[in-house]
Amino acid sequence: MNKFFCIFLSVILCWGEVDWSSEQEISLKRNQEHKMKLLVGANDVRELAFHWTLFVDGGLVFLAKYDSFNHQMILFDDYKKNAFRINLSKEGKRGIVSPYVTVFFEKYDEKTQSVTFKIAVYGDVFVQ
Repeated sequence: MNKFFCIFLSVILCWGEVDWSSEQEISLKRNQEHKMKLLVGANDVRELAFHWTLFVDGGLVFLAKYDSFNHQMILFDDYKKNAFRINLSKEGKRGIVSPYVTVFFEKYDEKTQSVTFKIAVYGDVFVQ
C-alpha cells in the first residue's frame, strides 16, 4: 500500500502545473541575439544566448549557446514541439528536479517578421 501511494503521489506531482521562478517575454527579429546571465545556486554565473535564423512552414530554426555548447533545433507553433529546455546543473538530490530554463516559441509576426519567445526558469536560479 505504501509503495502504491508513493507512485500515485509522484505521478500527481509530475502532472501538476509548473511553478516558474521567473518568466519573461521577448520579441526578436531574425539573427537578433538575446543574452541573459543566470545565477545558478549561490555563486555560479552562466550565460545563455539564443537567436533564430529561419521561419518556414510553421517551423522556426532556433540556435542557443549555453556552457560553450551550441544547440540547434526546429521549434513548431504547436503546443508539443514549441519549447527547448536546458538543464542548468547536473546536481540534484534524489527526487528533486534540478534547475532548468525553458524557451517557448509563442508566435511569429509576419508583419514585423519577429518572433515572440517566453523564457521560463524553474528552480534556484536568478536571471540578471
